Amino acid sequence: MTTPSAHSLPRCPVEVTLSLISSRWVVLILRELIYGTRRFGQIRKALGGVSTKVLTQNLRTMEENGLLTRETFAEVPPRVEYTLTALGQSLRPVLLSMVEWGSQYARLHEHRSSVRCDTGEVLIVRRKDDAYVALNEEGDEVARVVPTDATWEAEINNSYRTHVDGAALIAAAEVLTQD
Repeated sequence: MTTPSAHSLPRCPVEVTLSLISSRWVVLILRELIYGTRRFGQIRKALGGVSTKVLTQNLRTMEENGLLTRETFAEVPPRVEYTLTALGQSLRPVLLSMVEWGSQYARLHEHRSSVRCDTGEVLIVRRKDDAYVALNEEGDEVARVVPTDATWEAEINNSYRTHVDGAALIAAAEVLTQD
C-alpha cells in the first residue's frame, strides 16, 4: 500500500477513500484504534494473523496519510503507542456502518445476531439487565458492557477492562441486538 500524493488522488471521492482504507489490515487497525490509544503489541494481538512486517508497513502508511499518530517513549523496552488523528476518528461513522451492514449480513446467512471476533469465535450479543453481553456458542458470558455516564466500561473474560465512547458503542450494540 502506498501513500497517494495530492496529484495522484482519484477524482471520485469513493476511490479516494478506498485508496486510503482498502487494505483489510487498515480497516481492522482502525477498528482497534477507534476507541483509544493502543500499543503495537495490543494491535498485533487483536488482529491475529498479521505479521510484524505487514502491521508495521500499514501503521507507517496510515501515519503518512494522517490517519494516526505514533508516539515513541524513551523507555526500556521501548514503548510505542498509536492514536487516531481527528481525520482517522472521522472514519467512525464508516466503521459503524460496516458493523451494521456486517451484522445484517450475518443475520441473513446465520439466522442469528452474531459477531465474529478476531479469533473466529461466533459470539451472540444480547441485552441483559443494564448491560450488553456477548455469549459464546456454549452460552457462557465472555464479555459484558455496562454504561457509566458518557462512557461504557467493557469487561472481557473477567480480566480486561477498558472505557469506550458510549454513543458509538450504544449504536453498535443496538445494531447487534436487533431481532
